[in-house]
This record gives sequence, C-alpha cells and structure tokens, in this order.
Amino acid sequence: MLGAPCGSMDVLLAAHLHSHKEPLMTSLRQRMTEDMQVRNLALNTQSSYLQQVSQFARYFKRSPEQLGPEEIRAYQVYLTNERKLAPGSVLIAVAALRFLYKVSLKREWSFDEVIPAPKKPQKLPVILSPEEVLQFLGCVGSMKHRLGDHLKTGHTLSLQNRPTGLAEDVTVLPCRMVRLQGAG
Repeated sequence: MLGAPCGSMDVLLAAHLHSHKEPLMTSLRQRMTEDMQVRNLALNTQSSYLQQVSQFARYFKRSPEQLGPEEIRAYQVYLTNERKLAPGSVLIAVAALRFLYKVSLKREWSFDEVIPAPKKPQKLPVILSPEEVLQFLGCVGSMKHRLGDHLKTGHTLSLQNRPTGLAEDVTVLPCRMVRLQGAG
C-alpha cells in the first residue's frame, strides 16, 4: 500500500474508521432492501421507504424492531399534529411502516388497526345556483356558441373576463342535448 495514491488511502481510512463505529448497513435495513428488491418495487419507492423508516427510528432513537403499536401511533400523531404533514405525506410513512412490519419483520398485526392510513379529504365541486348559471350565460357573449360544445364534451371552462363573484372554473359534466322544438 506504499504506492497507493492519496485518494485511495483516504477511502480505505474512511472505510476502516466507519467500520469501527457502526456497520455500513444494519441487518434490518439490508433485509428490508432485499424484500423490496425481490418484490420489484421501484427504486424511488425503495428509497422513500428506507428514508421513512430511518426517520421513524431516529425519532425514537431505537431500532424499529424494538418499537411497537404504541410508538407507531405516537409517531403518526407527531407527523400529523406537530409536523403538520398532509395526509398524502403521512400515507407514505404509513406504507413504509406497514411494509417494514408486515414483510420484513413478519409481525402478524391487524395493520388497518395498528397502522391506520389517513383519509384524504375530498374536495367538493363548486355547484352554481340557477341564478349564477343564468348570470354566467349572460356574460359569456362570444363564447355562447362554444358552450354547447363544452356541454357535450364535458370540458372545463376558464373565463378571463368574468364578473366578480363567479366561480373561477366551471366544470360542465357531459349531458345529452335534446331539441324540444324548432328546426334550427
């Protein structure tokens, strides 16, 4: 090793020093990685799950093997109330913990009860009153002829020159156009 370049020596020393402090990868992390690879999970999913489990372990300063349902619940409360994460972000942590405990650690829990998934809030569509629809139709002017096409195809109309007080976007559901009378 006398003739080794300085860069190579630095790498060897770093590896040697690191091995005395802790292993490069814990056996649990290695097991979880292999479990995800065997199931052909996407690389981004693998990375995200490992990151979530690592944050979970760091929060309690203990291995997930030593943690159970009460700690998982406390962590979910922390993510929701203190970190104020959106339900979608909490769901990623839930999926990672479910995978860890169900697949890698082979815990036989009722996972819907032990690690519940947050419900995503549903956004309700804006529904215009009959008066608002009439006001809208009165304001579209040159767009009146295009309205029929939008009604048939279910497009979303975004109006630039709309009066204040109207919804920004109006979603029109596909419907059947019926001509009641007239030839035109």
